[in-house]
Formats: sequence, structure tokens, C-alpha cells
Amino acid sequence: MSLLSLEGVLGFSLAVWAGLSLELAPQAFNLLYGVLPFFLFGLLLQHYPRWLRSRAVAQLRFSVIGLLLLTAQLFWLLNAWDLIGLLPYLIALSAAWYLLLDGLRQLYRLAPGNGYRHERWINHALGLGALLFLLGGVGGLSGEFAVLWLSILLGLGLFLLPTLLLFWLRLRLS
Repeated sequence: MSLLSLEGVLGFSLAVWAGLSLELAPQAFNLLYGVLPFFLFGLLLQHYPRWLRSRAVAQLRFSVIGLLLLTAQLFWLLNAWDLIGLLPYLIALSAAWYLLLDGLRQLYRLAPGNGYRHERWINHALGLGALLFLLGGVGGLSGEFAVLWLSILLGLGLFLLPTLLLFWLRLRLS
């Protein structure tokens, strides 16, 4: 329950912080999409297999995701010093989110009791979210920034909905 409260407080704080000044909006985006996944996805990828009685996430996937998130933060810092543009940051971040969402989708797909209708819907939402992040990376590479931003925002929504539903179900059943 405390994680949901923390996520809600953090999301509200970031929304208020981003609304105060347009100069702070990029930092809020980076905190939400670039820094929060270090903590949130680490927790999810460790606990989901136990909760769903599924196979554990491969160590290589953990390593690649961590490396991509760290690379994105390095690109963010280099962009802050005006050494590079924002595009490498967005591409690395989109690749990390794709791998994260695809990993969660695989956990749902490989769970032994995944025949329930709500679990199939959760799996479809995660799969579509992963595809949207992949589309965002392609949009960033091709210079279509409207596609990049829209796919990242929709992909995040399709991730948050099943994640919060699973947390709610786990808390309700425990």
C-alpha cells in the first residue's frame, strides 16, 4: 500500500512541479520516465514472478535494462551541458521501456493461471504499451517527435493501468 501512496504522491508532486514553470517540465519528465523506473521496475520484475508463479526474469534482461536506463541518464546529463541533443536520451529511454514492458508481458504470458479474462486484458495492454514505446523509438529516429511523445504517453498509460490493477488485487487478496 505504501508503494501506491508513494507513487501517487510522486505523480502529483511531479505534475504540480511541471505546472509551475515550463523550464522544469523536462526535469519532471526525466524523473517520471527516467528515474522512477529504476525503483519501480526493479520491484515489479522481482516480485511479479513470485506473485504470478511464473519464471524469473533473465539476468541478462535486468542488466540490459539497467544499462539502457543508465545510458539514458548519461545522455540526459550530456544534453543538460549542451554536448548532445535530446534524441539519444529519448531513444535509449524508449528502448529501456520497451524491454521493461515486454518483460512484464512475458511474465503474464508464462504464468500458469493466465486463463482468466482480466489477465489476458492485462497482457494485451502491456504488449500494446511495449509496441507503443518501440514506435516511439522509431518516431524519434525518424524525426517524428509528435509520434514519439504520443506513443510514450500512451505506452505509460497502458503500463500503469495493469500495474496498479495487479497491486490492488494483490493487496485485496492478501
